Amino acid sequence: MAPLAIISLIWIIFVAVVPINSWFPEATRQAVSVDNLFRFMLAVGGAIIIFVEGLTLAFVVQYRRRPSDPEDAVGVQSHGNTRVEIAWSAGPALLLVILAVASLAVWGDEHSVQKDPLHLDVTGYQFGWQFSLPQYGVKNLDGVTDIMALPINRAVYVSERSPDVIHSFWVPEFRIKQDVVPGLVTHEEFTPSEIGTYRVICTEFCGVGHSGMVAKIRVVSDADFITFLRRHHATSLPPGAPSAALVGASRSVH
Repeated sequence: MAPLAIISLIWIIFVAVVPINSWFPEATRQAVSVDNLFRFMLAVGGAIIIFVEGLTLAFVVQYRRRPSDPEDAVGVQSHGNTRVEIAWSAGPALLLVILAVASLAVWGDEHSVQKDPLHLDVTGYQFGWQFSLPQYGVKNLDGVTDIMALPINRAVYVSERSPDVIHSFWVPEFRIKQDVVPGLVTHEEFTPSEIGTYRVICTEFCGVGHSGMVAKIRVVSDADFITFLRRHHATSLPPGAPSAALVGASRSVH
């Protein structure tokens, strides 16, 4: 048991301290919570595997049949150990409760409405995406020729619809994924925390064009977001933006 405990401790420390952001970038506040939950499950699950497989191997070696054993040897028989049975029932039950509480906290954070969110409407169709910002009158960007821009550090409340079949809205760096179901409006929320351009992928097989159903979302500064709104003929601007900027943008476009 002592060597297995040491190996498990090394594994838990490794999972806790190894940097993974260079391999799996975190681009939203929620991504940090999701990754922390994943680290916890990976650390605990790995320790359980180490003990189970380690003890299995130890029992195979220690209690293997030896050439000197008689043909009818069955080994030492042991039946019933109340303490052990309570331990292996209570331990997993407690772990499941901890996982349920932690998972619900992360899930709730991704599905609750924050203060003054930016509303992003997403439509998944065979085989593409459309994005709109109803608060500012920006409509029907395809995410390919017209890439949707979102301001950094502002909560985004997403509403997703489908006019045909089931799709699934997934942005890996945001750590969000939500099925887009015909006849329903699904929701989720995230807060962008890193400026950059990120892929939108459909993860629900939706037909022959499924593999090409991709788009992009850019996370930009507040100033660049206002520029984006002006360029796409927004009917209003965020509070604090000069109203003249909207008029000037319309004139410059024409």
